[in-house]
Amino acid sequence: MKSLRQRRVTSSSSSTRLTTLDETAALTDDDDVSAKLLAEKEGQVTYDVDVIKEQQKRDELKRVEIVEFFFIFLALLLAFYAFFFYDHLHFHVAHGYAHLGYSSAQHVVGQRLSSGRGVDQNHDKAMQWFKNAADQGHPEASYHLALGHIHGHKTGLKKGEVTNLLEHARKNDVDGAKVALELCAKNGCDL
Repeated sequence: MKSLRQRRVTSSSSSTRLTTLDETAALTDDDDVSAKLLAEKEGQVTYDVDVIKEQQKRDELKRVEIVEFFFIFLALLLAFYAFFFYDHLHFHVAHGYAHLGYSSAQHVVGQRLSSGRGVDQNHDKAMQWFKNAADQGHPEASYHLALGHIHGHKTGLKKGEVTNLLEHARKNDVDGAKVALELCAKNGCDL
């Protein structure tokens, strides 16, 4: 609260004047509010309102700085994770796209599961992902699914499907498909 002898009021032209108790005639609380409203109508703003607005601006800037700091920290954390755990991150990103039905991502997930890079090795799940991609016509997935069947992994392929898968892979110039077809012709592919 202002002293009894003087009260500060700022006008719209940014000049400051002091009013004495004689000028305000010992205002009560209701009179003080009325005087502030009258001063605002005349283009004058009391000093207290300016201080409050300035404090609100500082508080808003603090909140913005905290949010900015949080997002910078989050970005650095993600960069750290991507740098040191690339295989794990790559697997999970590809896995998300594989669930959306992208055959290339399904093939990548199958490869990661088959080799154990970024995830625990699991040939049965790998063959399921290769089968999903091969059903969509992915040539490399067809090749890997056929090889998995030849190596004795559970693929769910029927008799004659291995040859068809290898033929599809050979037509799309997958390395090793031609050799695998020749071996199948000599030894048989269907187990």
